[in-house]
Amino acid sequence: MTDLLAEITQAAQAYYRQADQFQLTATDFLDWVAQLNPAERAALEARGFTTARTELAFLRYCLEARAYSMRAYMLEYLPCAAFRQWESGEYAGRLAGQLGQL
Repeated sequence: MTDLLAEITQAAQAYYRQADQFQLTATDFLDWVAQLNPAERAALEARGFTTARTELAFLRYCLEARAYSMRAYMLEYLPCAAFRQWESGEYAGRLAGQLGQL
């Protein structure tokens, strides 16, 4: 299982690093927080755009909005067993800890 987590972590890091090629904007931030529930929105707005640029959920939103599907990326770059584990969400909590600050 640890090897699968390492493979998933490596692929996820590569996916999120794709956001480096884009100029993330305040408009991206406002569009993202607009779709969140009021409590999440208020917390993220209080932290601001600069901090949001390190949030994995914001990076994924920006990538997905630019047609960079995480599911398609992971399907292409992970072996079948690792993809099934990633898709099941089994590693979600541990993966977030592994990714840390990109």
